[in-house]
Amino acid sequence: MEEVEARRAEPAVNRSRFQSVGRAVLSGGFVVLLVTVLARQGSVDREAFEANALVGFLLLAVSVAAFGEPGQTRTVFRAGLAVMVLLVAWIGLQGMEVAGNPLASIRWSDAQAVIGDRPAAISIQPSSAIGAALAFAFPFAVFLAGLVLFDDDDRATRLIKIVGRGGGLLAVASLVAFEVAPEWQGGPEANLTSVFVNRNTAATFFGVIGILLLALAVESGRAFRWRALRDWFLNPHSYRRPPLAAGFLVDAPLAALTFAAVFLTLSRGGTAASLIAVTVLVTALIVAPPRERRSPKSAGDEDPTPLAALVTKAGAVLAGLALVVGLALFFAGRVIRRADLQGGEDERFCILPDLVGAAGAYLPFGSGAGTFREAFAPFRNPACSIDGVWFRAHNDWMEGLITLGLPFLALALASVGALVAVYVTGLRERRARRAMPVAGLAIVVLVSVHALVDFSLQIPAVAAVTAAALAGTATIAARKPRLEAKAKVRSRTSG
Repeated sequence: MEEVEARRAEPAVNRSRFQSVGRAVLSGGFVVLLVTVLARQGSVDREAFEANALVGFLLLAVSVAAFGEPGQTRTVFRAGLAVMVLLVAWIGLQGMEVAGNPLASIRWSDAQAVIGDRPAAISIQPSSAIGAALAFAFPFAVFLAGLVLFDDDDRATRLIKIVGRGGGLLAVASLVAFEVAPEWQGGPEANLTSVFVNRNTAATFFGVIGILLLALAVESGRAFRWRALRDWFLNPHSYRRPPLAAGFLVDAPLAALTFAAVFLTLSRGGTAASLIAVTVLVTALIVAPPRERRSPKSAGDEDPTPLAALVTKAGAVLAGLALVVGLALFFAGRVIRRADLQGGEDERFCILPDLVGAAGAYLPFGSGAGTFREAFAPFRNPACSIDGVWFRAHNDWMEGLITLGLPFLALALASVGALVAVYVTGLRERRARRAMPVAGLAIVVLVSVHALVDFSLQIPAVAAVTAAALAGTATIAARKPRLEAKAKVRSRTSG
């Protein structure tokens, strides 16, 4: 009888082993993708981007086929998939040339007077639709694959550590290169761009990394207890390790150096957005307490006094923040000097009325994905500048509205709203690792604010790394309180 049961259990064991190996291989591929996408200045050239996009979509397809929908973030996964499908479908509809198309752009009427009657489309350049759809779908593929492969607290935390600490090491290397050989990026008065094409892209990237590292430092610092420090100081041999987690000693300095890299980019928008995001993170952790609920306690557990709890929580947060602010301010002079010299005289602000005019002309359906250069050219005010060509609006919100119309605005606001709802719920419900939902919320704020004055999210590397960070933090935020309580009981029982 026992032999029969063992034979029946063997296929299940083999299947579980196969899935474990498969998950490890796919997770490794996911991390490799995040590294390779940094090449070629963040995969800005077409060949590098298309190769990385192909890998990203393959990872998503194989992951879903092997493991199905993630249980912990099923709702988030379905919402993200729905937004991606709707966005790609809308871009495809824009590029569809149909005879007598009632939704066709008014520009087609002008063109038909010259080229004769022919099928028309919403897009003023339908050939741009395929490339634009790929660019929009890629970060969604990374986000969804991250949800599937890193589908529980431990795996998601591992992803956050890999992204955060890996990005932090890149920040350190960039700082060393910038200080030792400033001529590599244009001389002592140049700005830090690291591996990216411009300073604004680097500022967004390092801002996201800094938020992750600050959250990791906070989580490590929350394990700190004054009584444990006293006991360890009086009798260090009674503890196998000091009461302050080693992770804090790694993540806090890395966070400070990463924010120093943000300042050295001299990106005013990136610096301001990063400081706003840090303010959101710190304020949320200190002001918004977790929802009170009963949880099983083991023998010897003591409830801290309200004052001690507040001091511990605020101390853990402010210790990391102090390192960030202290070291970042050391490098802040160059940013302040650039802002003082340039002031508000910036072409990006000068063309804002022109962007509004272009958006109004192409509403409600847009000019077509990937057509900003052609759509904006007739509206450009020569009084602002006659140099160069505007390939990007330096405002992702306005560019999306011009090219994709009102559907973009609806999908973008729905996506941001859904993520904010997940993170706010995680902030209120989670007791353990609650800095991670706040980090996700701060990242959403950072990229949304900086998108008002730049196009960093259109750089594949920044979009992919941001998507991976959001996947990890969303997984932790979406965990149900009852599952967290069961995990704690299981941990105490096994211990």
